[in-house]
Amino acid sequence: MWADIQAQQTVEKALKAILCERGVRIPKTHDIVFLGKEVGLEEKLIHQVAPLTKIYLEMRYPDDIKKELKTVELHQTKSNIQLAREILQWVEKKYR
Repeated sequence: MWADIQAQQTVEKALKAILCERGVRIPKTHDIVFLGKEVGLEEKLIHQVAPLTKIYLEMRYPDDIKKELKTVELHQTKSNIQLAREILQWVEKKYR
């Protein structure tokens, strides 16, 4: 679970860095689908990041969401980490 949260945070911070680089006011959100759309992230990647926001919100704000935390499977965690790497590569490619 911790690695999934770190993957979400990596993606969130990378996307917010793009907005900052563009001189855009950084929105107070953890919604990486929203952030991905704002920066023009590829649709394939936007679709893949949706579960990361849910995982993060369930862990960070469990009382607000009123859901029990669900155990994330190891294969999903590995997939989430790989997705974060792909998005970082996308950001680096776009801003080198």
